[in-house]
Amino acid sequence: RLRAPRGVSPHGVVGRRRGSTERSGTLLKDPFGHAGQAAAYAVARPRYPESLVSRVMDRREGSEHGLAVDVGCGTGQLSTPLARVFDRVVAVDRSEAQLQEADRSAANVEYRPGDAYEIPLGTHSADLLTIGQALHWLDGPRFFREAARILKPRGGVNFACFGYAAPSFADAELQAVFRHFYIDVLGSDKEPGQPGCWWDVSRPLLDSGFDEAKYSFPLRHIERRWAHQEKRITLHDFATYVKSMSAYRALVAHKEGTDYDDPLPPLLRDLERRGGGGSGSTGQVLDEEKTGVLLRVPFFLVSGE
Repeated sequence: RLRAPRGVSPHGVVGRRRGSTERSGTLLKDPFGHAGQAAAYAVARPRYPESLVSRVMDRREGSEHGLAVDVGCGTGQLSTPLARVFDRVVAVDRSEAQLQEADRSAANVEYRPGDAYEIPLGTHSADLLTIGQALHWLDGPRFFREAARILKPRGGVNFACFGYAAPSFADAELQAVFRHFYIDVLGSDKEPGQPGCWWDVSRPLLDSGFDEAKYSFPLRHIERRWAHQEKRITLHDFATYVKSMSAYRALVAHKEGTDYDDPLPPLLRDLERRGGGGSGSTGQVLDEEKTGVLLRVPFFLVSGE
């Protein structure tokens, strides 16, 4: 059963960058509401490995599979796989733009606008609560109190946090280019509020997979797992992925109207220029007319009761 969280700051895991997105109520005002960003998110964000979804189901063996609630569902990357196991899935997100782009291929998924601190479900009504690539946006204590309200008591493993850390290119030269952009341009090794960090949330925490030394989950029987996927990606695909990053959008918006150049075009030119050779190279130019180069995505799962 969920207990009061320990080891989380009064503001949860979310720090604030000076000049960050305006709050609306208790959450940030739709950080994915920029023009075209939700569509980019739907297309470019990776799908969770079946092995991690199956692991949650294995841990729930003998438990009911009536209702699952997917909080911070985005465009449904996790909601749709859950629909193959549960009778009904309620997918909740504050971002109307995300919900408009959501995957509606599963008839038993119901998308609802809603707040993670006021989930639109009755008390003790859900068999499983999942949250994918969204916990780092939330005030941890408030969210876990609400999770405890809607989950059925004594339901076994009933909470699962999914996410993924920063991807990496298999090609060493391409990875060096991307790492420069990710660390030096976006400030992904820094915490929100530190100079040079364009994230509203802690990327070091997310990239660690919510390591137990950094974040204390109020759960019993906690299990942590990682799974890695490899996929071939084109220049166009990768550009779409970068455009879906909230830090990139924040940087561009902050510099709008100045002489600052958009950092994405030079990043893509450098990747394309280096994509045809070098140590570990696939020997393929990184553009949409080729089969692309290999990208590795590390996914994590934290589940418990």
